[in-house]
Amino acid sequence: MRRVRYQAMREIPLGPTLKELREVGGLNQEQFGELVGLRRQKVSEYERGSRVPGVGTLWRISKGTSIPLWKIIRKAEMKLNGVQAAEISV
Repeated sequence: MRRVRYQAMREIPLGPTLKELREVGGLNQEQFGELVGLRRQKVSEYERGSRVPGVGTLWRISKGTSIPLWKIIRKAEMKLNGVQAAEISV
């Protein structure tokens, strides 16, 4: 069961969503990392998609940015389904 959930998370484009959230906030990767408790290198890996953040990491990002976790995941899912960014409000 765990593998199925992890595979489903890998299919959701979280990297571009995290990058967009960071840029909307006017933060560089270092500043964003400090805000959410991650090293700059990890932020970069998540944004590029070379690593997939786990649920715990997404929770820390949610808490650090004050954006509900469900909104972050929903925004990424909508991008996957081709919904324009302008139609998505965070």
